[in-house]
Amino acid sequence: MTSVTVIIPTYDSAEFLREALQSLERQGLDRSQLEVIVVDDGSLDHTEEVVQYFSSLISTYTKIEHTGSCGHARNVGLDAASGEFLFFLDADDLLAPGALPDLISAARRHNTDIVIPRMVAEGGRSAPSGMFSHDSHNKDFLESGAWNNFGAWKLFRRSFLEHNAIRFCDDMIFSEDQIFVAQAYFRGAAVSILTDRPYYIFRWRPDNGNTTARRQTLEDKRKVVTRLVELIGRHEGPGERRDQLMRRPFSWTLPRGLQHQMITADKLTRDVELDAISHKLHPFYTEGIWAQSSMLARIKLNLLFAGDYHTLEELAEIEVAMLEVDNRRISYDQEGGDLMWIPKRIRAAGAWGRTSSIPLP
Repeated sequence: MTSVTVIIPTYDSAEFLREALQSLERQGLDRSQLEVIVVDDGSLDHTEEVVQYFSSLISTYTKIEHTGSCGHARNVGLDAASGEFLFFLDADDLLAPGALPDLISAARRHNTDIVIPRMVAEGGRSAPSGMFSHDSHNKDFLESGAWNNFGAWKLFRRSFLEHNAIRFCDDMIFSEDQIFVAQAYFRGAAVSILTDRPYYIFRWRPDNGNTTARRQTLEDKRKVVTRLVELIGRHEGPGERRDQLMRRPFSWTLPRGLQHQMITADKLTRDVELDAISHKLHPFYTEGIWAQSSMLARIKLNLLFAGDYHTLEELAEIEVAMLEVDNRRISYDQEGGDLMWIPKRIRAAGAWGRTSSIPLP
């Protein structure tokens, strides 16, 4: 059996893909150990020329009709994969020399199903860092910090994914990897985290072609937030642990999705999407989640669950104006930081019980 299958979804990324493939040539694996699958989401550039140049490295090249979904492209790759392990490499990123043999060795040595490599970023992108203070093996995914890393850029044991029928949501353009990885965690995946050196390198595209650089819609945010909350709710009963797991969708993902997305949507779309989010999330909103949220997140959550979409949009307009004029990130720290830019009547919405007219769990 091939040791590892590397799946690369790509779209109009020919020159980045060239360098990603060059990084695979520096892995120290012979062709019997490495399977490379490139899934082209209908590129219009010279991707096929690059693929032809690397024909001795690439095992399978599949060009599909353009969907805009990395999840769909990755699923196509999953269906064709034959390796003992899988690694998802984005076409605009790189693997450090010798990364794959080290990740495979760790998975075999510790009998883990997922290996999370230390990541670094170039050109202005950011990379996760909180869980990379020391190596970790077979620890609880919340305790180890793995819960804070939902990207697909990991080594997965293919038999584990197949046994649990884990696939990407192919109707999601953004954050489909969050649901994929969360499913793996909840299905009992044993996880290793390697921190001794950088293994995966994020790169920023000057054409803003990275998926993370594109502006999301309320529909995009609704899909990832509601699906992640439903997944947590199915696997964790009420209590402190569930509140800790819920912190990410409630206190991080959703509040950041109520900025540009609020003011660019028409009123009908805005109300429909926010109603759907509120309906799914409110049964899980507890004082424990509120307590571990920043003041700005508390205000947004309480306005959402009170159905005060007009004030929520007003807050979004103020926030976006500050981001565009001052070019700074709004404070999301635990104590609220400098929130004097929020009118006092809106700041008052952050108190616990602001939504008490809606039955709480």
